[in-house]
Amino acid sequence: MITLITATFPALNFPKEADYPTQEDWAAFSAAAELNYRILSGAWSDKSEEFKEQTNNLAQEIQAIGENVITAITLDTVDDLATYTGTGLVIVKDIDRGGNFVSKTVIEINPNTGSLYVANGGTVFAKLGGGFWVRQYSGALNVKWFGAKGDWNGTNGTDDTVAIQKALEYSILNKKCLDFDENVDYLITDTLLLPVNTGIENSYKAPLIINGRGSSIVVNSNIPLLDSAYYNGAVLTSSISTLPETNMSFGVIIENLGFENIFNGNTEYAVRLKDWHQGSIIRNCAIRANAALDMYNCFYSKVLNIITSGVKINGLSRFRFRSNNNLMEIKGLVAVDSNIGYYFDGVADAINFYQNSIEGVDIGVIFNSEVRSINIDSNYIENVTDTMFKFNSYVFSATIDNNYCNFLNDSDCYLIDYVPLHSNNITIGNGNNYVDMHSDYNFFKTKDNTLGYSKITLNLAPTTSLILDDLYVNNTNFSTQLRIDK
Repeated sequence: MITLITATFPALNFPKEADYPTQEDWAAFSAAAELNYRILSGAWSDKSEEFKEQTNNLAQEIQAIGENVITAITLDTVDDLATYTGTGLVIVKDIDRGGNFVSKTVIEINPNTGSLYVANGGTVFAKLGGGFWVRQYSGALNVKWFGAKGDWNGTNGTDDTVAIQKALEYSILNKKCLDFDENVDYLITDTLLLPVNTGIENSYKAPLIINGRGSSIVVNSNIPLLDSAYYNGAVLTSSISTLPETNMSFGVIIENLGFENIFNGNTEYAVRLKDWHQGSIIRNCAIRANAALDMYNCFYSKVLNIITSGVKINGLSRFRFRSNNNLMEIKGLVAVDSNIGYYFDGVADAINFYQNSIEGVDIGVIFNSEVRSINIDSNYIENVTDTMFKFNSYVFSATIDNNYCNFLNDSDCYLIDYVPLHSNNITIGNGNNYVDMHSDYNFFKTKDNTLGYSKITLNLAPTTSLILDDLYVNNTNFSTQLRIDK
């Protein structure tokens, strides 16, 4: 249905600046203010607070340049844009995909891209007879503009794969932040591909934020939910199998978003991020999957406050860090009920690993390759059935301190297992809290009593109730290179 409306504002006498936006742009927002509060106040009542400050400010701007009578057309849905041939301002009333649109010709340039407009089903729609309807907005995009419904109820829902994919691509390519609606669940049936945000300059610009706002993406297949991707020609392709240091991404933040795989016995990592570099962060997310997060060749990036849940599957880790991962901050992660909590299958260099949870796992953390300058601090470790920290290669520098280590009086639970190699250098600080250790010999699973290659410093607090004579003389239980400070 097409409705003609006129919104009238009193003229104000503010000075006109040379760089003012066009009257057409301001008119879109000014008419929206009038529309929200008078004409469609019932239908759009839940949007009023969101638009209030923005539209009122813009209404003043349009008044300042002397435009005090604005005429607009209202349409019911974005689908009506395809058949409306008028010009000027159009306001679409649809609560999810509605908004303010202005007409552009086929030869006008999109200021965001520097090229001609292209219909994308979210911010630009084709116009009957040629040209485009272009959404007028400020701030972040919303996935619902591209058709996502977010109506998964635990049993049924709309497949939102295509809509969210369109939104992700437009967001990255046009350097626009992207919002999900608050606290709803989006069903997908295929892996979402997150395009690379190329250019190191993006690391010191305002970050490109993908904000879930408490919503979740749900899949019922043994597939990843989200993959890093690159354009192979015109085809967006997962970059997970490409070589390290290719298709690097900078300045992207994923936050407040849930990922849930409800497929029974799922084994694919829910989120796979490759070559995330300066300024890139994943934080405040909840991942329900047996394998949660796979980070591949990431530098200067941060992984913060990730809560996970799943079931134990032999050989599967909840978090995996592959290839070279260095200069990273890994904080506030929760790995519960997994065969392996955290698996570093590549060089770990200059990493702060702190305030993480390691509970109900067989092996807490495995370092399968070289370790250089890693700080393991202030973690909560409990109910580990085998080893808390396992080093399978050279350890050039590792410090383990201020951790809560509860052995639950399990004789098979050890603090550290390592390979006796030259240049190993492991320091165990005196700030660790050892609770219910079965015996004094549960510090080390490795019995490096013959080669004596490794340098291990065990610092014990003066109140530690260990029998030091036993530690010094019983070389069947400790390395000849073990230094004990108390």
